[in-house]
Amino acid sequence: MRRLSDIGVQSLMSKIKDSPKAMSYKLFKTTITPETYFSMPLLYQYKNRLSKLRCSCHRFNIETGQHNNIDRRLMCCFYCLKQDISTVENEQHFLLVCPLYDDLRVL
Repeated sequence: MRRLSDIGVQSLMSKIKDSPKAMSYKLFKTTITPETYFSMPLLYQYKNRLSKLRCSCHRFNIETGQHNNIDRRLMCCFYCLKQDISTVENEQHFLLVCPLYDDLRVL
C-alpha cells in the first residue's frame, strides 16, 4: 500500500511540475498534504479565494489569455499598461508588484 501511495504521489507531482499552469502553485507546494489555512478559523470566502488564487482559478489575464489562445507576452495587466508598464498579469504581479494594489499591501 505504501508503495502504491508513493507512486501516486510521484505521478501527481510530476504532472504538476510539467504543467504550464499554476506557476505560483508549483513554487510553494512541495508535498501532497492539506493546507493549514483549511483548518484555521477563517471565513469560507477567504479560504475559497485563497484556494482559487493558489490553483489559478481566477480571472487574471494570464489565465483568461490561455483560454483564448493569446500569446503570453500580450497577457498584460490593464492597469499597468495605462501607466506604460508592460507586465504580464499573473499571481506574482497581483500579490507583489501591481501599483493598483499597493494600499492593500500596507500592514
